[in-house]
Amino acid sequence: MSLLLAEELTLLCLDDETGQALLPHGAVAEAVASALVFELTLRSTLKRSGKRLERDTMVTIRDDLLSDAADRVDGLSVDDAIQTLSRPGTLETLLHRLASLGALTDPDVWTPGPHWPTGPRADAPVRSRLEEILVRDADPTQREAVLISLLEQLGLTTRLLPHADQGHVGARAAKVAGSARPLRNRPATATPGSLAGHLLDLVLAPGRWLR
Repeated sequence: MSLLLAEELTLLCLDDETGQALLPHGAVAEAVASALVFELTLRSTLKRSGKRLERDTMVTIRDDLLSDAADRVDGLSVDDAIQTLSRPGTLETLLHRLASLGALTDPDVWTPGPHWPTGPRADAPVRSRLEEILVRDADPTQREAVLISLLEQLGLTTRLLPHADQGHVGARAAKVAGSARPLRNRPATATPGSLAGHLLDLVLAPGRWLR
């Protein structure tokens, strides 16, 4: 099962045993909104026009959730885009989609669980990759580095690996998050003033979601 960055992030915000949300709704909603804008940036669907986002209509999106998000933020500033996608509706749509895909038994993850299905879980591959990166020091992809940046802002990286050396996991996560400039390997766009760079600055702002 191929998941969006925002879907992986959402599943990682759930208790590994019960599937109940570990964080307040507002924190998860804003993190998911940021992840959606990040993904659209990484796919070159959203570009920067002055201080506003602009959808590149030449880039085809085959995912309805991403396409809808791109339409809703077209013409907005980065802050306004994240605020727009954080409003009620986006996270709920994503949770219902995860339930329809069988990744969750139901979308009501702020109620007592269990919410995980029996059998193989959709979040298993990403949890395994996080262990490889944060425990065994494997090199992350750009996308994985962005995910770890988001998890760091939410304070979840050490909680996701409770049996690992917490000091090592924390230091490794901070290092990966600190170097996670999306598109950094594309010199034409990886400038300090690029959209992706600005997004990361917003994501790493202390207490942005947990204030």
